[in-house]
Amino acid sequence: MAKKYETLVDEGFRISLVEKAFFDGVFEIPHIDAPKEIVIPKGMVPFSVRERSLGFEDFVCFYENDVNFRDILTHTEDYVEDLKRFPGVVSPDCSLYIDAPLCVQISDIYLNRAIGYYLSQQGIYVIPNIRWGDERTYTDELFGEKVAFQGVDKHSIVSVGTYGQIQSSESKRYFREGLMEMLKELEPEVVLVYGSMNDYIFNDLKDKTQFVQFPDWITRKKEAFKEHLKDLLQNASLCCKAYNDGVDMHEATRRPIAEGLKSGFEGYYALIAQDEDILMNVTNEEHPLRKLLEHKKIPTETDKYDELCDMINAIVENDSDAFNEALSARIRSIRKMPTDYFICLDVWSMGLIRYAEKQGMIVDRDKYIETDLSSIGL
Repeated sequence: MAKKYETLVDEGFRISLVEKAFFDGVFEIPHIDAPKEIVIPKGMVPFSVRERSLGFEDFVCFYENDVNFRDILTHTEDYVEDLKRFPGVVSPDCSLYIDAPLCVQISDIYLNRAIGYYLSQQGIYVIPNIRWGDERTYTDELFGEKVAFQGVDKHSIVSVGTYGQIQSSESKRYFREGLMEMLKELEPEVVLVYGSMNDYIFNDLKDKTQFVQFPDWITRKKEAFKEHLKDLLQNASLCCKAYNDGVDMHEATRRPIAEGLKSGFEGYYALIAQDEDILMNVTNEEHPLRKLLEHKKIPTETDKYDELCDMINAIVENDSDAFNEALSARIRSIRKMPTDYFICLDVWSMGLIRYAEKQGMIVDRDKYIETDLSSIGL
């Protein structure tokens, strides 16, 4: 059984992982051999949420907060069999902050290659992640070599991540400069890009190699949920219309429609789709949405009183400030839930936001991640 190391310095930055490695450059960065054939992933999943990869068909990547994958840096051996369930891995994206001391930036490049090398030696398909810091890491002016690109073969496949890395004009400049140097130094056949491909950075470089873009995990899940939401809303709208028009439906069909609307979740779908009449027909007098549509406040002592009830009461009183305060509280509350709940598509809040704006209230949409449903025809 492998000895446990609690911190990176316990064993001198995991030197046991690279005992048989070849090293590149003056800093002796471990070398990750290029794969025998180029395999482009079907998708990428961050290490911390890898269990949510459907069929384990994604490559595991580390484009997330370092704390989410620090355990694999100290206990790499424990994750080999786990990672073999996936088609491959992108080597760790240890953060290279441009304002960090140069020794820290170089040590993060070393860890990237050391972990990547070790996993490749265990039979795992590894794509090197290329990450650079300030210009000292991606130019040869200081050391006579570009340390950010050491330990990687030319003319193969590499990966870069823009997610969370190109938010300011300065970070965009550093990213573009480093990317240009990487393309000249490594001449890769394929560059995977995790995150957005900003026009300023990529537009005039797209003929230099084959770029393959992958949405970040939140965007990917949000887009998938939007498609799911679109289907549900369309079905709810058709069901509501059929229900309101008195279309003859079999009881086995009518009952779950009515019960679903009563339960609230589908009721808020109907509210988003502005099929309000049906809610009056299927909800009882104490249902929160019935209170909303009848412009009656929900008593605070009601069972399961929550931020949504505060939002409804604010609409009844036409109090925009109170509504925005309740919306902020809703966001704080739901952020404590697992990310699969995806506050960016919180159906309950979206329904109330739409209804509030329909009543002429001023909603602070900037506080909310996703309220624009125009992309799905609403």
